[in-house]
Amino acid sequence: MATYSHSKLAKFESCPRAYKFAYIERPEVEGFETADAFMGSRVHEVLQHLYEDIKYEKRNSLDDLLAYYDELWEKNWSDEVKVIKEGLTPEHYKRVGERCIRDYYQRYEPFDQGRTIATELRVAIEVEGYKLQGLIDRLTSSPDGLYEIHDYKASQRLPPQQKLDTDRQLALYQIGVQQRWRDVKRVDLVWHYLAFDKELRSERTEGQLEELERSVLSLIGQIERAEDLDDFPTRRGYCDWCEFQDLCPEWGHLRKVEALPKNKFLGEPGVKLVNEFAKLRSKQEELEEQEEKLREAIIIPPFSPPSTTGTGPGYFSAIAQARQKLAEIGSVAIE
Repeated sequence: MATYSHSKLAKFESCPRAYKFAYIERPEVEGFETADAFMGSRVHEVLQHLYEDIKYEKRNSLDDLLAYYDELWEKNWSDEVKVIKEGLTPEHYKRVGERCIRDYYQRYEPFDQGRTIATELRVAIEVEGYKLQGLIDRLTSSPDGLYEIHDYKASQRLPPQQKLDTDRQLALYQIGVQQRWRDVKRVDLVWHYLAFDKELRSERTEGQLEELERSVLSLIGQIERAEDLDDFPTRRGYCDWCEFQDLCPEWGHLRKVEALPKNKFLGEPGVKLVNEFAKLRSKQEELEEQEEKLREAIIIPPFSPPSTTGTGPGYFSAIAQARQKLAEIGSVAIE
């Protein structure tokens, strides 16, 4: 039986076709790491280092941690790390990471908020025979039976409380923690949004956890049906970030066309249609402009009719000429 995780379930939700690529076909693709992700990983490693040393009664200074961060950055940075945001450099991201570490240190020093059970703790979750797994950034406990699941986020987006109160990932970890230790009396879910120096919290009732299990079982059922029918449609929305774009039937042809030399690119049927449409639209706009000018001429003739009542022969002659011109425009063939 397959083992699931929050990220695996989320991949299917965002795009079934991407799920098939990632977990069934597993093609080799050229991937890259964004500077955001790189920076977040290095900050995670620094905080893990901080708490692992504390378990052995070693307390690093802020300067120690910043030096360790600098060492990790220099050791791991490579040309495969891409800066996506225009106008930014690797140094900008590095400074953000330094600020995250500095803010965290100053907020929580001397780091005596609960006892750390483990960092990067792999947790197993069982839901009616199905196995799920996850990785907890840090798990702490207190003598009164309070457990806290800590998750570090280096994201530049701060979510609303409502999103955290319905978050699946940490709630699944709570089920795993409660299944693993019998002295759990309460579990707090804690997110550290490091770029904002914010600590956000949420809790789950037993009823909410039962509802979560039902929704997970329903989603696993959808995945199994898709596997039985080999039905994994593409779902647009996250395509710009998908590592399988070149292989996806929704994008493969576009990628091939973009790679063509200019003379062949312009000969592609789809490109021809777009160019022809652009020509027709331009011609249509030109004709509409001429028609509008003639209509204005009918309403306000560019001369004064000899009759004071506005119905002299010159007036009617102008009307006839204008109508004839409109008829000619209407019969023009767009080439």
